[in-house]
Amino acid sequence: HMDDLDLAQVHFTKSLDRAQTIGRSQTTAAALVGLGTVKKKRGDLDLATADFDKAKAILADVAPRSEAAANAATSIGEVWLERGDLERAQLACQDGLEIAQALAPGSAQTARALIALGRVQQVRGDLAVALSFFERALDIAQAVSPTSAETLKALKSIAAAYEGQGEQLLAETYAKRAAGVEGDQGGATGSAGPGP
Repeated sequence: HMDDLDLAQVHFTKSLDRAQTIGRSQTTAAALVGLGTVKKKRGDLDLATADFDKAKAILADVAPRSEAAANAATSIGEVWLERGDLERAQLACQDGLEIAQALAPGSAQTARALIALGRVQQVRGDLAVALSFFERALDIAQAVSPTSAETLKALKSIAAAYEGQGEQLLAETYAKRAAGVEGDQGGATGSAGPGP
């Protein structure tokens, strides 16, 4: 019996094999990011980092300012954050944000990078700066789709930051909004939690 992560891994492995066979560099990079994401969700941060780094190296040659490059950079930053390397996390997430903003300032990828940067600040204990990133992300994510995964992540992140500041009423308000979005999504949110 295969779970969703197993199915995703099979899909991205086949995509990677096909892309490498026909020499499609951007497709290869996208498959590597997908595999890295699966490995990250499984907790294998070393293999995830290797896949994201390979993808970023490919994209540096063929599409350094693409959505795929922004996705790879932000993904690398998220892994560094999980590993506790806040400097590397911030640099990678900032790179992802700069690429995403240059392409489409109001995109879901921009919101994702802002959330990742907010999480770095949250771990550092700078909740005010974290909140500013989360709120910017929420504005963008809601404009893209009020029920998107990024909207949910931003709402949950804001709730956690307010809770960290002892602002229980605000934390509950945002947590209720997040629950509403989760309900609108039908509960299929996967890893949309606020992070560390």
